Amino acid sequence: MIEETAVVTRIDGGYVELEAKRSSSCGGCAAKATCGTGALSQVLGTRPPVMRVENTIGVRVGERVVVGLNNAALTKLSAIVYLVPLAGMIGGAILLDVMIGSLHPDWSEPAALVGGLLGLTGGFGWMGRHTRKLVDDARYRAVLLRRADEHPVTFNLPGVH
Repeated sequence: MIEETAVVTRIDGGYVELEAKRSSSCGGCAAKATCGTGALSQVLGTRPPVMRVENTIGVRVGERVVVGLNNAALTKLSAIVYLVPLAGMIGGAILLDVMIGSLHPDWSEPAALVGGLLGLTGGFGWMGRHTRKLVDDARYRAVLLRRADEHPVTFNLPGVH
């Protein structure tokens, strides 16, 4: 399970809104001027991400909590977000390049460009529709694990040191 510390910012019925501090080591990196991650963080800003999770442990506003997300869920969601648009772009470029390039060889490059853009757009569209379906699936939701000052539950098994 992937764990992150967050602060409760709002209570809404049986749910709480959490803000997790965005962590980045860009400030001390020597390559920050030429790094894509550094440039992206400057564009997006440092506003902390907000999560809405079910208040299963009765926390209050201002408390620090540990929130978790299943490893398999994170892997699947990452693959959907990154690989589907990329596969759409590559597939669209190849498809239009082969279809139009075989008929008009001079149009091969523009066809590949247009096909790539269409495939990328289609990939983003599919990703958006698919991830909206996953919102209601409990396997892909973050959960409150414990208050941050509490220690995780550990089990002492006989013979295991």
